[in-house]
Amino acid sequence: MSSFIKGLLFLCVVIGISVIGLFYLITAPSPLLKPNTVINSEQVRSAKTMLGRIAQQLKGSEDQIDLVVTQSELDDLMALAAHTVPRSRLEALISGRRVTIGGSFQPYPNYSSLYLNGYCTFLQSTRSFKAEYCQIGDLPIPSSMANWLIKLAANKFLGEEFSQSLISVVTHIKVNDDSMSLFTQRPSQFRGYNIKQSLIQASAIVTSEYLGIEVNTQRFAEYYTHLQSIELPNQSLAFYTQQVFSLASRQAGDAIEQNRAAIWALAAFFGDKRFAEYAGIKDVQFRGSRFGTTLAGRNDLALHFLYSAVLDQIGGEQIGFKIGEFKELNDSNVGGSGYSFADLAADKAGIRFSQELTSSAKKARDAQQLLANSQIEGIFFPDINNLPENLSYQQLTSQIGEVDSDGYKAMTALVKQRIEGLALYQN
Repeated sequence: MSSFIKGLLFLCVVIGISVIGLFYLITAPSPLLKPNTVINSEQVRSAKTMLGRIAQQLKGSEDQIDLVVTQSELDDLMALAAHTVPRSRLEALISGRRVTIGGSFQPYPNYSSLYLNGYCTFLQSTRSFKAEYCQIGDLPIPSSMANWLIKLAANKFLGEEFSQSLISVVTHIKVNDDSMSLFTQRPSQFRGYNIKQSLIQASAIVTSEYLGIEVNTQRFAEYYTHLQSIELPNQSLAFYTQQVFSLASRQAGDAIEQNRAAIWALAAFFGDKRFAEYAGIKDVQFRGSRFGTTLAGRNDLALHFLYSAVLDQIGGEQIGFKIGEFKELNDSNVGGSGYSFADLAADKAGIRFSQELTSSAKKARDAQQLLANSQIEGIFFPDINNLPENLSYQQLTSQIGEVDSDGYKAMTALVKQRIEGLALYQN
């Protein structure tokens, strides 16, 4: 055996042992944190308000940034985040001059004794606020490496110009007993800087590079242009799905790729052009719909359906549904439109639609043929009769129950049953 082959085998053994060792270092048989509490409408409202306040401070025109975030608001934000990401537990704790953010994640639902645990402690020193120590499982990450990784990630997702300005601002955070405050001069780079574009850039990177979702720009442009060319409006979304999938069914090539582009084109045309930007599509003249579209005679249900279909593409079924659920919880607050199980039915229908059209080549092609030959909503959208709507949070909890109650689960099971009985899902 040559020395080269011996060396290669030795290298493979070393790499294998290192990977196994790393796996055991970063995993644990039990979670680091207790389960987060069941989220309610007040927590959704609180977290939404806090995020809006932060965004307003970052993009404001004033010379100073003046912001306070309390422990209670952090608790609400962590509850919201943990409820969004399946099988996760998150916590943020303000103590003394430190803020500790920790999390536990169960990567495989069928393995109840396998967890990824981690935390980072940030310290307000006399000079700045930065990561003091981090740990993933039993693997320690020293301060210098933790701060380097944070900077690297910020540059990658937000762009170097904005991330450097943001990090310089964050270093001025002051920590009190139960709150964090930020009062500092607004960086000159923030004035007139397109923060939204940085977030769009981050979303495009996550969608394409990390989630492996590629939206074919050429196909997207074909379907989007075709939608723009329709002169006589027809309110039902079923009319437009028939138009787009009729075009797709006549094309050769990857049916999954075609269907994905069609879903994104419909969402960008009738909903928001930013969906295309999130997918990294730039070379298209966006001129959205001059008229709305409906499902069950309602524009809001069509938008719920399309947005959830795209969210399923980005983050999977659980995230797509949870975001819709949060929207309903927020609507159940005073001044909102009320909790609607019809809206949730549209969310779940959009998610199921996305799954069926992109899960396998056969299902993708079969779905194309069915949708291309029908303008009937009932093929892919369920009956919403007798689904409770316009409920305040008090009415929701008294009539149905909390989101983890048997009553709530029974209602969502009814919605699922109606969706699974649709013609599109009988192949």
